[in-house]
Amino acid sequence: MGKYKEFEKIIYRYTHEASELGGQAAVDTIELGHRFHFEDKDALNFLKENAVQLSESSLSRLNGDINKVIAEGIKNGAPIREITKEVKGIFNDFRGYEAERIARTEIARGTNNGALVGYDGMGIKVVEIYSNPGACPLCRARHGDLMSIDQATNTLPLHPNCYCFWLPRADITNPNVDGWKSMGDISGEIVKGLAIDTAFRRVSMAPETMVKLKTKPGHIPSPDEVRLFIETADMGFIDEAGQICLVSPAESGLWKFAPIKETEDLGNISLSGYYIGKRQLTRQLKKARKTYGF
Repeated sequence: MGKYKEFEKIIYRYTHEASELGGQAAVDTIELGHRFHFEDKDALNFLKENAVQLSESSLSRLNGDINKVIAEGIKNGAPIREITKEVKGIFNDFRGYEAERIARTEIARGTNNGALVGYDGMGIKVVEIYSNPGACPLCRARHGDLMSIDQATNTLPLHPNCYCFWLPRADITNPNVDGWKSMGDISGEIVKGLAIDTAFRRVSMAPETMVKLKTKPGHIPSPDEVRLFIETADMGFIDEAGQICLVSPAESGLWKFAPIKETEDLGNISLSGYYIGKRQLTRQLKKARKTYGF
């Protein structure tokens, strides 16, 4: 029984660490510059209780497998040595693949629950499931599902070794945070310069997440037209320092701004993807200019 308790402690420790990382990742996603601290007593109690339940479930399955082997061995008249060998095999499997599966799954659970705590602390109340390209049918079917923070808790992972994660539902996020302004309300060099220096491209997303700028046949929209599109659609927010804090299109999570050389792609703007702030964008532009000469 002592080993079981030790197993519970290990799961709790690593799940707690993963939750800390997930919470900070949530803060970094919105780029508010805060540090995340997992100090909420209710959250910690939930995490501890959840870890114990998970370990008990795994140990129960292990005991069930062992009991099955012993029962079948006795029924078939197998010698003790053979039964012992099979039982040892179960333990070896548990220490190997099973242990790794548990670790992967529970770290994912801790990371996602930590992210939810982080989002909740920033006033975000709705999140959506993001599944990686090439995910299993179950995960693909749940991609884009919306949930409140309360509903979402402990939903992910959807299955062992699941790689789905939570993104804040940006278009439902309250933009009235101190220091945030709508891009459409800012007329100055900050927004204008950002658009002029930048092209936008789709990032690893399906074609149905794209929106096409309405232009004449054969016309390639200019950076100013792209900027106007974003401002008019009220898709983004910039803080007082001129750094983009959040981009919130109507149908998805966060945008990613990326410099490109092929101007033909300017007409396509993604409604999905990841977001990076102005400082990261500036670094990318610098590197791109050096690499591609534009």
